[in-house]
Parts: sequence; C-alpha cells; structure tokens
Amino acid sequence: MKRVLIIRSTGFQHLDRILGRLKDSYSQSEICLLTHQHGKPLAEKYADINHVYVYPHTGAFSPLRVPDELVREVFDVVIVPVGNITGSGFLNVLLLSFRIRADSRLICNISLDFRPLTRLALIISLLKGIVFTVIAGVITVVTSLLLLLLWIVSSLSYGKSED
Repeated sequence: MKRVLIIRSTGFQHLDRILGRLKDSYSQSEICLLTHQHGKPLAEKYADINHVYVYPHTGAFSPLRVPDELVREVFDVVIVPVGNITGSGFLNVLLLSFRIRADSRLICNISLDFRPLTRLALIISLLKGIVFTVIAGVITVVTSLLLLLLWIVSSLSYGKSED
C-alpha cells in the first residue's frame, strides 16, 4: 500500500479537489495530511484521510522545523499544493517537503496540474527568483536615479527662468 502525504499549504477547497483527483491514481493508498493545529478538526472529518499530522509550530511551515512525528516516517509521495500556477510564494513548504523522507514529490497548482518536484527544479526556481529580484532592483534604482536627475535639472532650469 502506498503512503501519500499532503502538506496542507492551501485552503480546504483545494484539498477537496486534490483528494477527488487522488481517488483515481492512489485509490488503494494511505492518505496522510500535515496541517496546522487549527486545521485538524476539519481534516479529521475527511473519510479519505487516514491520518492527520499536526504541525506543532505557529506561523508558516519551515524546513528548519520538521515535526518529530514525521522524522521517522517514510512516504511514497509527498504532495505540495500551491495556491497559484507556478508555486511562487510557497518556497518554505517546498523546502519542507525535502526534509520529509519520500520516494518522490509532486507540486499541485490551483489548476490541479501535478508536476514532479525535484531538487534541481527547486534550485532553478530559486535562482530565477534571485535573478528577477536583482533585475527588478536594478531597474528601480536606475529609474529612480533618472527621475531624480530629471527633477534636479527641471528645478534648476525653473529657478533660472524666474530671474
């Protein structure tokens, strides 16, 4: 029997849709869920979920704080739901998934597209994010300097025209 862990990083509506899709691929599997304490009561009501693990820390999931309960566990698949198309903004959860022992990892976006999540793909995503941040910073600085220069020149020329 395969063991599947879903890290609940999005709303329960997304989880509903994911569970519906998993019935086809993982019908004979043990489905487990990692959620925060406030999500446990609702998660335990799902007939499709065999076990609910509670993330014992408040705040966002962190790869530095893996629940003790999960350190010993091994899963066939870890699924990371993300609330957009690309997975941007979910880096902490993606990194946490690599701290949990599993044969494979999948990222599931809001459109229910399941894609393999590999260390290489995560590193490339990180590097792209860094490059885009640097480019945005450079563009902001250059634009600000040009606008400042334009303002200084216009202030000087405005002051001369009054004389």
